[in-house]
Amino acid sequence: MKHKIKKIIKNRIFIFMLGIFIAGTAGVTAATYFPSNDVTYDNTNSGLKSNDVQSAIDELYVKCSKPDTPIANNNPIEIVTSGDGLYKDEYEEGKYIYRGTSPKNYIRFNDENWRILSFESDETIKLIDTDINTKANSRTIWGDYETNWAESSLVKSVLPNKYNGLLARDKEKVISHAWNAGKLISNDSTSYLGQLIKDEKSVQWNGYMGLITVSEYLKANSDYINCGTIELDKDNYEICKTKNWLYTPLTDLYGGGSWTMTEPNDSSGRTAYIVTENATGTLSTPLKSYTPYYVMPVVYISSHINLVGNGTINNPYRIEGNI
Repeated sequence: MKHKIKKIIKNRIFIFMLGIFIAGTAGVTAATYFPSNDVTYDNTNSGLKSNDVQSAIDELYVKCSKPDTPIANNNPIEIVTSGDGLYKDEYEEGKYIYRGTSPKNYIRFNDENWRILSFESDETIKLIDTDINTKANSRTIWGDYETNWAESSLVKSVLPNKYNGLLARDKEKVISHAWNAGKLISNDSTSYLGQLIKDEKSVQWNGYMGLITVSEYLKANSDYINCGTIELDKDNYEICKTKNWLYTPLTDLYGGGSWTMTEPNDSSGRTAYIVTENATGTLSTPLKSYTPYYVMPVVYISSHINLVGNGTINNPYRIEGNI
């Protein structure tokens, strides 16, 4: 549909050049290029939503200025295709994830060293607190015979207490977000990563603090061929535990293991998956929800920040102005 907007144009040469630019880059047509007070703007095929020229210009500016890849130190972070580093997520469009044994994904947050799990497609950054020496990562139960994430003790008391009591400095930077809290309802979930992710996304839970999912643990591994499913990760644990940066912080827990927020489809009362202790680092399901395991808090923050630093443990990323 064409929208007729009558505007008083002071600089007609500028609007002429701007019309050409917009037409060539986004499919938006300023149809009347010659000096005139009448401008016709066609947004049918532009992919933009605005119905007037100025709003379309503003929207186009935002769209064109959004970086294609995550930024740190005012430069794109290098995207890799092998080894340790930041990868383009092949399963979720617009998402970037850290994979490998020791990627440079440390970030100083809440006066502690956290790790970046992912840069999300909705312009948020997902962080995990992996410091096993902090009081944040204590052992706790899932719930009293509870197997539903939204009704678990973790959601009702443990995580809210951690959110309110432990985020002393950067609590205001944490945003409420939708989390993938679906259980693995398909038999293919354990043998196909794409189906596992689909099952996890089947239930959405909104909150300020959560845990990692099973797929996030698997995706942190740089060897999808040998370690890309629950079954493969278990069968090849000697290889898999050496290529997953989440292995050590989630398993080196003095004989414990770490909860995930992903539940199995199990009629015997088994609750969510855990990353088991450091002997294997594989994913398994404890029999009872009241068995205590460690909790590694995960949060979302906005990506509309300036990151400085290089992501190493000695020079972690920092939020500019929060150094």
